[in-house]
Amino acid sequence: MRQAAEIAEKNGLNDNLVYIYGTMADCYLLVKNNRERRKYLLLANDIAEKIGNKQFLAMGYSNLTQGALEEHQYTEALGYARKAVELLRQQPYPVLKMKVDSMMSVAYRESGNFPAAYACLETFVREKEKLVSEQQQEQLNDLVATLQVKEKDLTIANQKLEIARKLRNNQVLALVIGIIILLAVGQFLFILRSRRFRKELFRKEKELDEQIMDIRTWMEWKHSKHPEKSTNELNTGDDNEPAGEKDVQSSQANLFAELREIFDTQKLYLDPELNLKTVIKILGTNQKYLYQAISENSDANFRSFVNRYRVGEAKQIMEHKIQMKEVLNMSEIYVSAGFNSPVSFYRAFRSVTGLAPKDYAAEVRNEMTRTGKGGS
Repeated sequence: MRQAAEIAEKNGLNDNLVYIYGTMADCYLLVKNNRERRKYLLLANDIAEKIGNKQFLAMGYSNLTQGALEEHQYTEALGYARKAVELLRQQPYPVLKMKVDSMMSVAYRESGNFPAAYACLETFVREKEKLVSEQQQEQLNDLVATLQVKEKDLTIANQKLEIARKLRNNQVLALVIGIIILLAVGQFLFILRSRRFRKELFRKEKELDEQIMDIRTWMEWKHSKHPEKSTNELNTGDDNEPAGEKDVQSSQANLFAELREIFDTQKLYLDPELNLKTVIKILGTNQKYLYQAISENSDANFRSFVNRYRVGEAKQIMEHKIQMKEVLNMSEIYVSAGFNSPVSFYRAFRSVTGLAPKDYAAEVRNEMTRTGKGGS
């Protein structure tokens, strides 16, 4: 094969040389020699770029992406994949685009970039659905053309009318059955995708709960062990900032910490009649300072701040009841968590977690079944 490459190179047969190098790279893939495989893929890509063969160039970058993934070089894999995607925008090749999207999803996931991994996975699903739809449309067009031909034959051959009518009925029935099957498959894929989406939301919610718990534990430890240090750090800012601005930021941070502390210890949020005036009175501050403390130290307002605590309480109640295999009564749960109506409970729960309470409970059951943490 090297002799063939030398002959092609000597005679300027670049088209042949591209395929020879590509075949040599495939041979090295079989013997698991990634270094030589990468070498010949790059040579093939250089020639493909010179002669303007964008499709082969995209295939080369796709193969380089696969090789980098096998060697766990995820940054390098993403670099090759992006080049392949750019070429495929100029000269579409749907099947190859699906392959590249799936590999990018793996590379992003292994790199810890889960949002990007999920986005690539969605692109893969869209490409697949689009490809399937195009194939189905072609089959439908062929079927329509067949029916038209048969209708013309029926007009000419009156003596075969009854036979042709039965045949057409059978074809229509097959088409209806086919459509029903397609709808069922589409519904199944939609349900499967929805389940995956709920599972991903649940996983992220649990990760966020763990992060919040870690931060809360760390702040409690730091405040109990080094209260004077915590105060000094809160008062520390950019030396270039005016002293008054430092004092305001420190005061807001302290007020927000006090707010968190009374919510964690006194659980004020369990009172469905809790209002801003009550909290202001307990903290000894005013509405303006409290609003500023919340907005500057979180992405919430007072109402959503309270609702997050209530949703957290509802989640704990649900998880405990599921673990103990008790019946879930959402009416009891939302009252116990401090909500005064089911509407506000469902709206706040979905706003915070992205899931309906029943969907969250279902994911908790699945998780406990998988990990074997369910109660007896």
